[in-house]
Amino acid sequence: MTKTTDSAHITSKTLLPTAINGWEMFMYDQGRSSNTVKAFLSDVRLLTQFLAPDQSIGSIITDDLNRFFAWMEKERGIPCSPKTLSRRITSIKSFFRWLHQHGTLSIDPAEKVLQRSAISPLPQVLTGDEYEAILLAADRHRRETKPDARFYTLVYLLLITGIKKSECLGIHINHIDLEAKKWAACFYPLCQPSQSLQGTQN
Repeated sequence: MTKTTDSAHITSKTLLPTAINGWEMFMYDQGRSSNTVKAFLSDVRLLTQFLAPDQSIGSIITDDLNRFFAWMEKERGIPCSPKTLSRRITSIKSFFRWLHQHGTLSIDPAEKVLQRSAISPLPQVLTGDEYEAILLAADRHRRETKPDARFYTLVYLLLITGIKKSECLGIHINHIDLEAKKWAACFYPLCQPSQSLQGTQN
């Protein structure tokens, strides 16, 4: 099996921190984003807090990893949600898979670690009354002594598109097609309050 430059100097006797550094270089060489690499490294480096500092990567077995995740979940004393635990299992599986695929380890100790899937809760949906109340609260800012339409614009945009807050914050002026007549009817309330809001204010 061909070894990459990053893993060629790593053997089964290499200590965990050194192997993690090699994996970091490999991920950057593969074009992984900085945020992705940092997230993977943060997860895997937690393993160094659990295992003995002089334990080589070749001596790590599946039982060690299962005990690590049990410690992470119940004994570490720091909350670990099912979603976070699932991500950390994925990160460590990825790390040991890399060591195995590039010939450093003859057996992948993480292969038999059970992956846990976290189910995200269903989002709460606004009622019609809540929808109108939010718009009304935002619309009041357009009618103050110093009118400010930004509140209504942002709230209305989030409500009718369902985009995330981070996506909303990432919008730039060049993302907006002012000539798109197709959407004019949808965004008309940004300039003119809905009839329901007008009725509420009368």
